[in-house]
Amino acid sequence: MSGIEITGAEQSQPDEMEAALRTLEAKASEPRPAVLPDALTIAAIERLEVLFQPRGETEQHIMELRRGLKRDGALAPLTVFQAGSTAFLVDGHHRWTAYKRERFAAPVPVVYFEGSAEEAVTFAGEANSQDKQPMTTGEKSDYAWRLVRCGRFSKSQTARASGTSKATVATMRRVKEALGPDAGGYATWWQAKAAKREQASPKSEDEWEAEQQRKADVIAGKLYAMFYNKLVKNTDVAAMALASHFGNQLGRLAKDLRQYVEEPEEDEDSDF
Repeated sequence: MSGIEITGAEQSQPDEMEAALRTLEAKASEPRPAVLPDALTIAAIERLEVLFQPRGETEQHIMELRRGLKRDGALAPLTVFQAGSTAFLVDGHHRWTAYKRERFAAPVPVVYFEGSAEEAVTFAGEANSQDKQPMTTGEKSDYAWRLVRCGRFSKSQTARASGTSKATVATMRRVKEALGPDAGGYATWWQAKAAKREQASPKSEDEWEAEQQRKADVIAGKLYAMFYNKLVKNTDVAAMALASHFGNQLGRLAKDLRQYVEEPEEDEDSDF
């Protein structure tokens, strides 16, 4: 094991990314094997999500990859960064998970990122914003916010790695400065923006709920205009679509939905 704490992207703090990057740089200065194999077992490849996982994983994509693995026997090579004696996964997290779930024991093809640890971080962002399963707009913004909070990367590096504009990055920097030490408490760009607005114009709980309801009504109207009652009549299809759209945030959605589901009334005459 590398001894570097592996933390989910949504839980990252600004000092965690910087600390992990410094630790990785120190490890990269250590001697590495004279010959790097072109295949490694999944167990030998470590994930360092706070640095190299700009987005969440979608179950639909993982299932597609698992089907491809069963059909073809292998997937496209994973990109790894060799730091001392340890190979860290830079790009290919969906593929890594597909191999893991299939309990694939044989070595899998890899390619090595030859560059600095800092360059590997921005490469991971660029790869995820441009591949066949590109990051959503929200994921790009959240990743840019992570890089801004880290404080290590330039405006151009952040924009290029995340797929956001330099203007957006400049706005994030201003928000980070305005929030000060509290910036680390906001894991997503949406949360940070909301906190900044709260600073400028604090809202009561009722005002906040009314604003959220207005936003929800707008989205509901768009869904109705696009699908009419198709989603209502095909809840299984709607569920599959939501699972694909929300990915690893599906659990949070399910938790939020519980408050809108009426519990069935109990039969007072029942003995059970």
